[in-house]
Amino acid sequence: RSRLDTLTGLMNRRGLLEWAEELFKHLSRDRDRLVVMFADLDKFKSINDTHGHAAGDDVLRQFADILHGAIRGGDIAARLGGDEFVIILPGTNIEQAEIIAQRIQSQVADCAHKQGLFYSVTIGLGEAPRHGGSLSEVLEQVDRALYHAKATHPGGGIMRACSIESV
Repeated sequence: RSRLDTLTGLMNRRGLLEWAEELFKHLSRDRDRLVVMFADLDKFKSINDTHGHAAGDDVLRQFADILHGAIRGGDIAARLGGDEFVIILPGTNIEQAEIIAQRIQSQVADCAHKQGLFYSVTIGLGEAPRHGGSLSEVLEQVDRALYHAKATHPGGGIMRACSIESV
């Protein structure tokens, strides 16, 4: 079966889970760390509803291009489904990841403005092994941070897991 998302060319959920399982095994052995970013496009449903699914697909492809440009060779970006994306940054600390997240948000804002569309991206951040020893454990914490950011910063926020401090 394919491990790539056909629309964006990013890794899909299945590929991400397989890759992350191996990565987290080495993480606990090497005592290294990594950051998991969970990105959700804000107001994406309204783009599909107002401008059609072709416009929504274009937004997803452009966001995938932004992610490709933001990550290094050993990093991974995946589309979980819909408008949800996970980025894994091995050997990165949370402060470095915040800079990357801010860059992604800025590029999304520029892209949306050029298209005359109203959308943004909200990003949750978590660090392994601090916030969990598996992708699912870290994602659970990061998902909470993401939705707290959505609630407190409409129009795009960045929030660390297990933290109520926004960036």
